[in-house]
Amino acid sequence: MLGIDTKTKTPEGYFAEAKKSTSFLNQPPVKLIQSLCDYEKETRLNAKLVKKIGTYVNDAEGRLVPENVLQVSSACGALAKFVNAMYNW
Repeated sequence: MLGIDTKTKTPEGYFAEAKKSTSFLNQPPVKLIQSLCDYEKETRLNAKLVKKIGTYVNDAEGRLVPENVLQVSSACGALAKFVNAMYNW
């Protein structure tokens, strides 16, 4: 999944892979915020992506409900709000 070695499912293994990533999440905070503000939802959101996001947004356990995520991390809570907003858009 996501290029992560599934044999070593440790937090350290996931963190090491995330640090190697060149994705938008591996940016300085100011640049990350700017990239979220500049997200071109009109051209980048398609039915396939919305369906994938819906799997997480409509999770029965509420793992991506911003209020639930905010109890653990304010930064992740903000991303959960963004994901929910893009899904509901």
